[in-house]
Amino acid sequence: MSFARFLIALASALCAACAASPPRYTGVPEQRDFPFRLALLGRTAAGNGHPDVAARILRAVASEKPVFVLHTGALVAGRPARRVWDDFDRIGTPLIEADAPLFPVPGPGDLGGSEPPFRRAWRERFWSLDERRWFAFRHKNLMVVGLDTNLDDLGRRWKDQRDWLQETLRKADLEANVNLVIVLMHHAPYTNGKTAHARRLLRTFVPVLERSRKVRWIFSGASGAYERIRRDGKGWITTGGGGGKRTPVECDPPKRRFIDGFRHGPLRPFHYLRLTVEPTRFTLEMVALKDDGESFQVLDKVVEGKP
Repeated sequence: MSFARFLIALASALCAACAASPPRYTGVPEQRDFPFRLALLGRTAAGNGHPDVAARILRAVASEKPVFVLHTGALVAGRPARRVWDDFDRIGTPLIEADAPLFPVPGPGDLGGSEPPFRRAWRERFWSLDERRWFAFRHKNLMVVGLDTNLDDLGRRWKDQRDWLQETLRKADLEANVNLVIVLMHHAPYTNGKTAHARRLLRTFVPVLERSRKVRWIFSGASGAYERIRRDGKGWITTGGGGGKRTPVECDPPKRRFIDGFRHGPLRPFHYLRLTVEPTRFTLEMVALKDDGESFQVLDKVVEGKP
């Protein structure tokens, strides 16, 4: 083979490799004036859920031009890794086109247990979350904290994360320009879902969150539902209706574990959350997919602060 042909073959191979590279979803959020919006969702379960529903929800999220998007885990479900992550990339295209950075926390299925292809797929797509799967960043008066609640997978590193969380929230409580801290995790410490709530979190991360003055809302997504539970001035929100299998929640007062501020039946609609941030007011809306599978409506709304 001539040197010229070698260069052509090498260039073709590199182009093919680039074309096969997965998209990068994380990035630096665009600075915008108040008010600005962000979106939250969970349990898209690409590969083993309702792909049409997940795609419709992500298109709706992207159409709102959020400054960034948060995901409470269970992005994919099933195996093999390449197939399910390719499915996620297909439904996640609107986020790339809208230039809306995506910041997720992992559920167990996203990491595939000990399977390297799942972990590699995570690192490839969420490059800024490569070294560790917990993070914090500030955007104007808002701080976002993402936690990795796969404690068995973390081993002894869960203590490093707890210490990091304590220090991060201590600084946020002292920072005059931070008015609100929201926390993202996959497993739910407080839920009426059929899956048991994560009791181990009650001994590890929850006490740290409860001590912080500025942590107002904690979002989780292990349960395929929407719940709004209030405890000691903080909102514990479950948002897991992004297209995966929905799981019913207990609504009977004598049987449920916690009081749910969202009055609805056991099976909650597919949905995403919209958070509108102002200098001194924060509005959270639950945006549900209607039965027609196309249009959306706001079914729950919480406002904190004053205009």
